[in-house]
Amino acid sequence: MSQLVWYFFDGFSNRRNDFPASMDSLTEYIVDFKGHDHPFTFWKSNKTGRWWIQVPVKPKKKHQRHRLIPCSYNDYLMASKGELPDRISSAFGRFA
Repeated sequence: MSQLVWYFFDGFSNRRNDFPASMDSLTEYIVDFKGHDHPFTFWKSNKTGRWWIQVPVKPKKKHQRHRLIPCSYNDYLMASKGELPDRISSAFGRFA
């Protein structure tokens, strides 16, 4: 139990706090992908270098139009080459 508590506090103290609350500190990358109606929008944090992909969401809530899913630079490179990474494919299947 003490290890569980230690890992929790260690993870809590080392977190990055960079989930994008606003788009001010992000760079947008748009990838046109064949076979999809809309382009893929990737976001990169200028502060930490982390990546997200913007996934459209079925409108259940009034103001929610998309969701940001964490991804990697390699996911962005694969999408720009026309390959759909499994992580992105499953995210589109769950949310879109």
